[in-house]
Amino acid sequence: ERLRETLPTGANATIDTSGQPHVIRAAIDILAGRGTCVVLAVIPGKDATFPPGFLLGGRSIRGATEGDADPQHFIPLMLKLHAEG
Repeated sequence: ERLRETLPTGANATIDTSGQPHVIRAAIDILAGRGTCVVLAVIPGKDATFPPGFLLGGRSIRGATEGDADPQHFIPLMLKLHAEG
């Protein structure tokens, strides 16, 4: 509810690292049209559900393998951003 107050049209992207179904569902529910939710963790035996109509409007849900990042680029970038505050 607080996110909707801040982002009334939704978020362009969300990331879940918890693997908790209720958190994944919240990350999905806050998406704007054409927004993407990336799920980075799952808890075996727990399923997250969403209404199929959610995908209308171009929304997507995807997983990432090992962060889908190039460590040679990503780690220096994260260090730079951290140093900049």
